[in-house]
Amino acid sequence: MSERLHGGLQVGAAMLGLVAGLTGLFGAFVLLPSRMEAAERQIARLNDRDEKSREMLVRIEERLIQVQGEISKRKEKE
Repeated sequence: MSERLHGGLQVGAAMLGLVAGLTGLFGAFVLLPSRMEAAERQIARLNDRDEKSREMLVRIEERLIQVQGEISKRKEKE
């Protein structure tokens, strides 16, 4: 009886290992690529936002330079 129980436990452990291995394969080939695609899309969105922010900062800087020039001209007139 003891050998039978030991053999049953071995079979159970082997089946549990098989299920864990199949779950790992599923995760590696199905879940990880979709997670990677989601991460890549997020990176692309952040890059776009960064580019738009940079453009806005350039416009603000240009306007600031223009306003400073106008202020300098007005001070020279006074």
